[in-house]
Amino acid sequence: MRTIASRPKTNEMPARCPRHTDGTSGDGKRATITTVDQLPLLISVPVMASTGAASEPQLRKMLREGELKGVKVGSDWRVSKRVFCSYFGLE
Repeated sequence: MRTIASRPKTNEMPARCPRHTDGTSGDGKRATITTVDQLPLLISVPVMASTGAASEPQLRKMLREGELKGVKVGSDWRVSKRVFCSYFGLE
């Protein structure tokens, strides 16, 4: 019979958990984004606003009016990293 070593159970998540595309590290705290490379592939409005590009209300208005291309996931907006970077000149 083969046994599998059990890992210690912990609630700690790594600082940039790939499952959390909303900019959090899994504990609800916002991750600080300092470079374009740290942005997830699909970016939420709060994460876009945290970069200083525009405020959350401004970004939502731009998305609603089609000025910024994005998709709605439930009640939240998501924008691809490529579109966000090209629109705001963050290459």
